[in-house]
Amino acid sequence: MASIYSKRKILYLSWYEELLSGERIHRNHSLKLKDTRENRKLAKLIKKKKENMLLFSFNKVQREITVSEAYKQFIETKNEKAKATIKYYEHALRLLVKDYGNVSVSNISSEEIKEIVQQYKKLSKESIISYKKGIKIFFNFLISENFITKNPVGKIERIRNRKVEVMTDSELEEILFYFKNRNKDHYNLIKFLVLSGFRISEAISLKWRDIKVDHIIVNNQKGKRKDYFPLTEPIREHVRSIMKEGEHVFNYKSVAAARHLGKQISIFTDKKFSFHSFRKKFGTDWAKNLMPAELKEIMRHNDIRTTMEYYVGLNVIEIGAKMADAKLKLKEKKSGQKCQIINMKSAKTSL
Repeated sequence: MASIYSKRKILYLSWYEELLSGERIHRNHSLKLKDTRENRKLAKLIKKKKENMLLFSFNKVQREITVSEAYKQFIETKNEKAKATIKYYEHALRLLVKDYGNVSVSNISSEEIKEIVQQYKKLSKESIISYKKGIKIFFNFLISENFITKNPVGKIERIRNRKVEVMTDSELEEILFYFKNRNKDHYNLIKFLVLSGFRISEAISLKWRDIKVDHIIVNNQKGKRKDYFPLTEPIREHVRSIMKEGEHVFNYKSVAAARHLGKQISIFTDKKFSFHSFRKKFGTDWAKNLMPAELKEIMRHNDIRTTMEYYVGLNVIEIGAKMADAKLKLKEKKSGQKCQIINMKSAKTSL
């Protein structure tokens, strides 16, 4: 189960740890002992102790619990999360609790999960996958709590090449012009969302004291943490134009108070735009100028995969054009002669 090996005259302990999910993970650890005869004897004792610990953990007794009871425990672990996150898990697990609430979690198999997912067939593919992710996270929690040994959800398919519907520059200009002449509060909020890419909850909770000399302290409602955002000159100028009437920058008591504005935007544009549409616009515009890791920080994503999937549209033709342009400029620099630059887009249409 475990073994001793030497690396650069230092002894290491190596072992395979079997998780409750059935997955085997290889681990190794430096014993910080020089490779001598005496230390080898000591390493063997450590190895034996480690093997006993592994054997004990592998033979842990599985506990019984119903789906309803497990659901309550799971939701309690999310109490520190944002309300929207808790609501997401409530929706994702609603049918599972409704249909199998009194059933032991150990009796839920992939067949029951398929039946649950089948009831979501009227929803979009994105929504179904989102709910399946929520169900899988629930069962991963049960594995960590030693209620089950295997997740019945299995592998979740990914949506490849997902395109984000983004408002055009002309649509954005029309929205700003429309509200600038009708409601100053609405205009101030919308323009700030456009310039910053803030979530609506982050903007509503923004206080004057959060705006520092060169950065803004972001009250990240989704992640329940404090983040930081650069105070760019356009944002600085816009904030200066807003009249101070309280501790908050914008005159909305809550996100719910601003929902009426969201409906007005959709009615005016005759499209399903929301506050998040301004964040999408901000993210896709800056994706052209920032590295993915930089965009992740600006968008305040927990996982860079979110940044890559939603905002970094990898256009192969545009990348090819940049590569060709850079290569030719390098040739020109070396030879001192002008080279012909091939337009990759026109080249594609001629093929």
